[in-house]
Amino acid sequence: MNFKAKKKYQVVTKVDSSVKTADSGKRIELTYNLPDTPVLCVFSDNYFVDESGTEFHKETYVEVTIEADNINEAIEKSNAIANFFLTTISWTEKTNINRTYVHLAYDVTLGITDREFVQFFYNLNLPPAKRKLETDRLEKILHNLQGNEFEDRLVRAMDWFRKYMTEENELDKFVNLWTALEALNNPIVKKFDVTYDKALPEAIIPKYIFLLRKTFLGHRPPPKEIIGIRYLFENHVADGKKLYQNIRKTRVGLLHGFEKISTLVSEARQLNQQLEYAVTKAILLLLDMPPKEHTDWMKKPLTNLPLPYIKVGALLHESNPKMLGKSGQHPHFKDERIILSTDTKADGSTTMSLKNELKPEFGCSSYTPRFVEMYGPDEGYTAKIETQN
Repeated sequence: MNFKAKKKYQVVTKVDSSVKTADSGKRIELTYNLPDTPVLCVFSDNYFVDESGTEFHKETYVEVTIEADNINEAIEKSNAIANFFLTTISWTEKTNINRTYVHLAYDVTLGITDREFVQFFYNLNLPPAKRKLETDRLEKILHNLQGNEFEDRLVRAMDWFRKYMTEENELDKFVNLWTALEALNNPIVKKFDVTYDKALPEAIIPKYIFLLRKTFLGHRPPPKEIIGIRYLFENHVADGKKLYQNIRKTRVGLLHGFEKISTLVSEARQLNQQLEYAVTKAILLLLDMPPKEHTDWMKKPLTNLPLPYIKVGALLHESNPKMLGKSGQHPHFKDERIILSTDTKADGSTTMSLKNELKPEFGCSSYTPRFVEMYGPDEGYTAKIETQN
């Protein structure tokens, strides 16, 4: 049986941080053993000098050298490793450290001459995607909130939903959405007069069996904190009974430590959209919005995550990986962008045309451009990019 050998990659991420990992011009190295391979992680800091000559810490670079099947896998793993170290540093120093951004990645495998290279550009100075406020919809919300006996809980659930739209991590999204539902559990119980008979009929019919199990076998009825949520799913969400069980399983696995994090991430990614629907549905029901209008409120969130960025790919032609960059630097492009034209539409969206000039800072004698791609929110803007190498 033939096995494809893994390649070796260097991946550089950067992060805004309240921690200086090393003095100017110095680096620190940390190693960590993954199940399949040891990983070397190098931290260095970028400083700038102001007009008076004072040196200030600007950002931290995290360099990870790792083996992987391809460059995308190397980027994904390296970003996770960088965030692992930064999380432990954040906890150690009790300081805020933002999430990382992948800066660049390239192949450093020995014995080859053509090497994949990618670089990401984030500071595009482009306006975020926008939606125009629909004042008639807002007026409905405010009208139905005012005097509503659940006003404080509804606003709190909306705030948890707002937090959800600021998150990129699937588990953080899941926790915010579930917490929004827990904020609404008691209002649901009160509004729909939910009892165990309504929420959990199979647990009380026949009642003597339920009491027997509770008394002698140690089985207890589900806590009141969830009967409203379960009622919501089983009565107002398609395939709600099965969906509720899956969500509860993920919630217990995450918050009580009964499941692997990697498994939970996959589960949350599959459940978050349906959980988002359930939160929206609960809020609409508690606001007494007419059911025939509910579909109009189920629009996809516009999060501006990620913000617009450009991804550039090239093939570097060099047999010696130590010769890829200049003067001890990583190989990279210097870029300059010019906005050629912009147009804002009535719905708040923006159309723009950019010219992107790339200057190679490579130690190797030649390279082949592969692609220039732009990414960002699915809605709110359209961008056309022209590239000059």
